[in-house]
Amino acid sequence: TRAHDVVMEKELRARFEVEAQVLSALRHPGIVTVHDYGEFDDILFMVLEHIDGESLWTRLRRENRLKPEQAVPIIQSLLQALSVSHRAGIIHRDIKPSNVMLEGFGRDTRMVLIDFGIAKADTARDSTTSAPMTRTGVIVGTPKYMAPEQLKGEPLGPWTDQYAVGCLLYLLLAGQAPYRGSRAEIAASHLRDQPPHLPADLSLAPFDAVIARSMA
Repeated sequence: TRAHDVVMEKELRARFEVEAQVLSALRHPGIVTVHDYGEFDDILFMVLEHIDGESLWTRLRRENRLKPEQAVPIIQSLLQALSVSHRAGIIHRDIKPSNVMLEGFGRDTRMVLIDFGIAKADTARDSTTSAPMTRTGVIVGTPKYMAPEQLKGEPLGPWTDQYAVGCLLYLLLAGQAPYRGSRAEIAASHLRDQPPHLPADLSLAPFDAVIARSMA
């Protein structure tokens, strides 16, 4: 219906404004840079830096899983970028492989976090960053990486992104998400189950404690 279209357009515009304002306020090598944004002839635009690389999702499709020496630097860089975002009072809340870009190869690989379209102000602290966020009570994100409080519509904080990073680390090392099945089954596992152990045949037991702490 036309009313529905109007609501959707308003939400899409609001989401665009959120991402533009958030990214413009964040300056870090691990966060995509916005050079400009605005509207021209009723068309919204955002000028982002060019990242000459591929998404982590694309790399995983090609390699299935990463070795620890490949995964750890990516996770470290991601946590550094999130630390900057969190200090600015912004929770990303959609950490997943397609939102992580990789530029370069080997030790020179640069990790770049993108897509802050559903970012949320951290209500647990004062923030100098103000932007219209998504509607209260609406659950947004990607179920495979969503923290229990995110699924239940409870207050979010840096711990919400930290939980997603734990899920992502599991994926990088095991080649599959910690919980699988339908959306409902995945959500139930996040709410009910303890983080699973990494496959024993991969000899990655030391990482189990890191993932369990991240997803606690």
